[in-house]
Amino acid sequence: MTTPQAKGVVSEEHPLSLRNGGLSASWWARRYSQAGPDVALALGTDLDACAIGPTRPVPGDAGARLIHVDLDPQVFHRNVPTALPIVAELVDFARQLREHVEREGLRSPRGRALADQLRATSPFDVPEFADDDRPQLAPHRAIADLERAAGPDARFVWDIGEHMLFALHYLTARRPDAFTLHLGFGSMASGIAGAIGQAIGDPSRRVVCICGDGGMQMAGMELLVAARERLPIVYAVFNEARYNMVHHGTQQLYGRAVGWETPWIDFEAWARSFGVAGAGIFIAAILPSSHAEVAKKNLRAAPGVHQLQAVEAQASIST
Repeated sequence: MTTPQAKGVVSEEHPLSLRNGGLSASWWARRYSQAGPDVALALGTDLDACAIGPTRPVPGDAGARLIHVDLDPQVFHRNVPTALPIVAELVDFARQLREHVEREGLRSPRGRALADQLRATSPFDVPEFADDDRPQLAPHRAIADLERAAGPDARFVWDIGEHMLFALHYLTARRPDAFTLHLGFGSMASGIAGAIGQAIGDPSRRVVCICGDGGMQMAGMELLVAARERLPIVYAVFNEARYNMVHHGTQQLYGRAVGWETPWIDFEAWARSFGVAGAGIFIAAILPSSHAEVAKKNLRAAPGVHQLQAVEAQASIST
């Protein structure tokens, strides 16, 4: 199980992976942590609210223990009581731990058996999300189509917003550099600029930045840099004309939400006005079976910046 920021450090197709825990956690991770592990080993995380979410590493039972390994001793005991804090380089710790396991063997098969049992079920809120054929595009279907169209070598950079929750839950990260999320400070538009940095650093791989209309309003003119440098980036804008994460957050906390709506902006036309190729997926004008083809056409066009605008149905996700 990884934290949201570490998504992809272990391939989510690995037979031992429970996908990400914490914010927008998979159901594998939720059920495993809710079963009440006897011992949890946390590596290189401060276990903040986003890292923990609904997947608390150890329950409140007196017998459960947390072993926490990090270079920064200030993260120990911060949010979860630590039974054994260890200040160490993760590589050195992992090497010695592996040597110990190879020498002593695994003494209890229960954890592996539970993981295998959970992996026989679906980890997703909507198990058939990739084939959701409702007339208006659902966010989880948009994630699936973008992933299919981008191919295995694409780098996904996610901005901050409700779309981020769908990405964490539904996107499958198969390698450490496949998924980037700037969740430490959590600033909107960080992904829009971060995608440019990744494309400059490695122009041989397509970068797909998923962002919302709010982030694009804040820092959309960064696309001028990407266009000038003809960087291989696709910006997919989840356009709901509302600060949706704030809307749903206040709704859950206070039982009501005030005006978080914004004027609807045609980002496709806006992008075209300064030379960035654009396409809109509005549904029902385009049949669901064609979503991936529209995305694929723009994702594989080269070189230069492209923008997809997805206007999707309202949906929610368990956080």
